[in-house]
Amino acid sequence: MICLIIKHPYKKWINEETIKKVAEFTLAHLSHPNTDISISITNNREIQKLNKQFRNVDSPTDVLSFSSNEIDPQTNRVYAGDIIISFQRAKEQAVDLNHPIMKEISILIVHGILHLFGYDHLKQVDKIIMFSLQDEIINKLDLLNA
Repeated sequence: MICLIIKHPYKKWINEETIKKVAEFTLAHLSHPNTDISISITNNREIQKLNKQFRNVDSPTDVLSFSSNEIDPQTNRVYAGDIIISFQRAKEQAVDLNHPIMKEISILIVHGILHLFGYDHLKQVDKIIMFSLQDEIINKLDLLNA
């Protein structure tokens, strides 16, 4: 199950069906189709607070991921964790890259899910692996939407 939490001012810009499709496709691509996650879309102020609290970085960022990897005892499904996206940063990046806001949010969802499953980009070798996989997923999603 994909749980979505979208701050009210951003709801008009967000296609919830697309978000769920992107998340479900990414989870299936990573061989975790029966995994639950939550995705929150918020503002710079809230993501900056979380970034400072959990990463000791006092600035907004585009996406944060918090792995959980718990198993729900009632459903026996894995809860992989939470993804938080700053709508404001996503919009800025979409403008800079000259593509629609939903494409940028889709990229950030894929990126966040990869982090939930242990992918990272701190070292160059890990960055190459993570961004290659991210590009592969985004390209397949683009083909599905064509």
